[in-house]
Amino acid sequence: MDEPYPPDGDRRVILFLKTPRPGAVKTRLVPLLGEDGAAGLAKAMAEDTLAMLRTLDAPILVSVEPERDLSRARKWLGEGPSYFPQRGEDLGRRMATALADAFEQGSERAVLLGADLPDLPSEIVSHAFQTLERTDAVLAPAADGGWFLIGFRADAFDRSVLDGIPWSTPETFQATSDALDRAGVAWAILPGWPDVDTPAEVAELKSRLVSAHGQNGSGDIAPRTAAFLFAREVDGGGHG
Repeated sequence: MDEPYPPDGDRRVILFLKTPRPGAVKTRLVPLLGEDGAAGLAKAMAEDTLAMLRTLDAPILVSVEPERDLSRARKWLGEGPSYFPQRGEDLGRRMATALADAFEQGSERAVLLGADLPDLPSEIVSHAFQTLERTDAVLAPAADGGWFLIGFRADAFDRSVLDGIPWSTPETFQATSDALDRAGVAWAILPGWPDVDTPAEVAELKSRLVSAHGQNGSGDIAPRTAAFLFAREVDGGGHG
């Protein structure tokens, strides 16, 4: 660890983040936006997701991939959160390590979520922590068969739950819920929300922001993402 965890509180929220380098992030969006555009959207979404998390009464840990970008992420996103490199051979082990680190540093409840949830209501994250007061784990489904948030109580955390999951597939949520059941972890399902990985999901996000902001994109919900998308023609196919 290169910096201490914040000492206050018994809960932590972990933002799981890949730094927005062109060609290395949101590659399924390259046909729609190009490499620079996909990275630009990833950057805007991460900033809006973090802004939402800052409204919660919980210390924020930003788990950064790749490790060499740790100082870059800190400079980009600013003071307040603690920044740590992701560690592990695959996605599941990196997430498990981030959660284990939070618990080893004294957290009683930890929630981990991705950085592509720019319009996620903060109430869903708050609900995750509230639910962890009465059950061992929580899991929130994404629209594509995956999930966008997982949380555990420290005394029930089992890192093996995240081993062998088929990531980025329509089976991801079911496989994770099955793993929780096999491990004997009592868990609850949270309200769903769409994350943003595909051109169709970008178009759906823009539609939600049009409804929230009006055609000019002015408003308080995901303002950076709205500004990015409203400056482009996004219809789920072709280049923006």
